[in-house]
Amino acid sequence: MADSLLNKIIAALLSSDDSQELLALKRSLAEAIRRADAVPPVDLNRQRDVLIRGYAALEVRHAFQRGQIVRWKAGLRNKNLPAPRLGIVLEIAPQPFFEATTDSNSPMLKEPLDIRIGVISPTEDIVGYWFDSRRFEPA
Repeated sequence: MADSLLNKIIAALLSSDDSQELLALKRSLAEAIRRADAVPPVDLNRQRDVLIRGYAALEVRHAFQRGQIVRWKAGLRNKNLPAPRLGIVLEIAPQPFFEATTDSNSPMLKEPLDIRIGVISPTEDIVGYWFDSRRFEPA
């Protein structure tokens, strides 16, 4: 059904026909775009609870060791890996360091990277990435 609608839209946009059917299709398309862009209502109580739980979890620190299996803490994942997979601690930095980004829209700006975690790639190789250890817990 979606393919049929898409084909109708493409045909209508490429044609010079201004028929009623084309006008109705354009109105439907405009309404669908408006609905897709609509911002859902915000549940402020739920937001407050998620923020408080996330902050509390961020404050809980673990003394990780090399070779330890870890996972993201609930609600604190800010990278795609290792999700939903587990990871293994490869290295612990003696002092946190920071990614060289100046983009204030980046979640990595000023985030302390202090633990290197290995994840299994699609080819089953272990690949290491640096993370903020506060976002992880033992698995």
